[in-house]
Amino acid sequence: MARDDYAIVVGISKYPKYDGLSDLEGPENDVANFVEWLESSTGGGVRAKKIEKIISSQFPDPNDRPWYSDVEDVIDGYLVDANSQGGRLGRRLYLFFAGHGIATDINTPLLLAANARSDRLGAHLPGRAYADYLKTWGTFDEIILFMDCCQDYEKNTIPRVLEWGNPSHTPNEAKSFYGFAAKLDEQAREMKMADGKVHGVFTVALVEALNQGQINGAELERYVYNRMTELLPPNKFHEPKFPSGDASSIIFGMGGRAKTPILITFSMLDSNAKVALIDGDFNELAMRQGTESSWQLELDPGLYEVVVNGSDNGKMFKVIGTSEVTVHV
Repeated sequence: MARDDYAIVVGISKYPKYDGLSDLEGPENDVANFVEWLESSTGGGVRAKKIEKIISSQFPDPNDRPWYSDVEDVIDGYLVDANSQGGRLGRRLYLFFAGHGIATDINTPLLLAANARSDRLGAHLPGRAYADYLKTWGTFDEIILFMDCCQDYEKNTIPRVLEWGNPSHTPNEAKSFYGFAAKLDEQAREMKMADGKVHGVFTVALVEALNQGQINGAELERYVYNRMTELLPPNKFHEPKFPSGDASSIIFGMGGRAKTPILITFSMLDSNAKVALIDGDFNELAMRQGTESSWQLELDPGLYEVVVNGSDNGKMFKVIGTSEVTVHV
């Protein structure tokens, strides 16, 4: 178990004071799926008591909660505890926010709080500001932020100013990895999925990626992008954004990676031909002779190409999930 990992997971589905802004069905379902991965012994491995779940339905009157103070009170508690322990509280903090969102620039997505109105957009949770602040404090060794919300452009909105001040210790800046469902002025989508429930498309792709087993941030980025192209029609596709961070050195998952079985079959190959398997970074992974009629192997999620040397024959294919993939060349 990741005994010193923590998480704040927020799902806001109701916005009763914001005229014209519809309620959402996906955020609480997304929270449930992300928390399930967090608690899994082969997933995040986070102890349940260290996961702060904040969702609309947990409040007696969900019509105006959660507020930003519900999240900031938790962060404040982390900072107090960290200061009493020399500045460091734990290895990793996960921040997951789902609901309606806006943005003030390309790097500042803001999750609207339940009491937001069209004339009160200051009622928001500045997810990236929270992550950046905790990163510079060194409260955790790693900060992970995921935001499944729109980034409707609101240039006149001023992001909340955080008032915690400077740490009383000399911090070591944390590593970080951030993922957003959409880019500036794009809308995130939710839709009914195979389980019969409505989910955010970004979160579905994200949790699928996390459930592959051990995976680093760069691999997670590729999986989420590819999977979202599968789930969304072209006219509704919104490109996920992963700001630069420590993608290659951030590892998700406590267990071994689940690989995908691949069957590659060939027809009418010259016996002297050589067949190469190339990955998405143009690395040659393996080579076979044309005398073989098929090729069985296991691959990680990603983009691949089968290339027949000296021939125009070849085939590109994507690996998503763990169901067997058959490729005919």
